[in-house]
Amino acid sequence: MTDKAKILVVDDSDTKRGMYTEMLKREGYTVIEARDGEEGIKKAMTQSPDAIIADVAMPKMDGIEMVTLLKKENSVKYVPIICISATFKDIATKFRALIEAGAEEFFYMPEIPRASGEIARRPAHKGGLSRALG
Repeated sequence: MTDKAKILVVDDSDTKRGMYTEMLKREGYTVIEARDGEEGIKKAMTQSPDAIIADVAMPKMDGIEMVTLLKKENSVKYVPIICISATFKDIATKFRALIEAGAEEFFYMPEIPRASGEIARRPAHKGGLSRALG
């Protein structure tokens, strides 16, 4: 039997971060939490997650900048990143920026409750997410 993956959840909202953490733990994943992009980068570099779920709009450093910086770091550049946005404003611009930065998936917030249970089973458009979460 193999252990489930370690997931880093990065979100400034205690409520949303707690919701994602609880759902992932119920599925058997180990969860690391971070409150913003800066803390997310530190934890990604020191705790070697198998995947990252991150909010787009956060204080100190937003999700787009965090993804851009992480994808430049050899030790974590292949870690799949799923980004979430709670606002519809400029969604096409956000999506384009996140994909260009290297994010594997992007969800608009109303999709999350339905999608969170499927995160481990949904393949990323760039490949590798299902294997990383397996």
